[in-house]
Amino acid sequence: LMASHNIRTYAPDMRGLGGTERDEPGWTTPTRCVKDVQCVMEWLEKEHGVRKPLMVGWSQGGVVAHLYGQSHGSKLSGLVLYASIYDPAPSEVVEHPDEPPVVENTWEGAMEDWTIPGIIDDAAAE
Repeated sequence: LMASHNIRTYAPDMRGLGGTERDEPGWTTPTRCVKDVQCVMEWLEKEHGVRKPLMVGWSQGGVVAHLYGQSHGSKLSGLVLYASIYDPAPSEVVEHPDEPPVVENTWEGAMEDWTIPGIIDDAAAE
């Protein structure tokens, strides 16, 4: 839909999600994702001339977009947080074990984890 209005969209994966592999140490943290977003933003400007885009963060991406906007807000024309999972006052800090668990998932399981029926159509989810 946006492309039909001459709007370019980019949707990078977080490490270990989508088509992106995990790397050492295997944990995907918001801080690490913000650094990855910074690299993507530099690449977009260099390779495609994209300057000051509007950033949209959805769910876990909302946390990353929020943190990116706090530290690099001057590089954005706007910021939209949609269904962000951010809790501005977490009650406790969670420590991770040294090795992240690797769990096999199915398409149905992934869709159940990330979508609410009726909120997004099947074509968009795929």
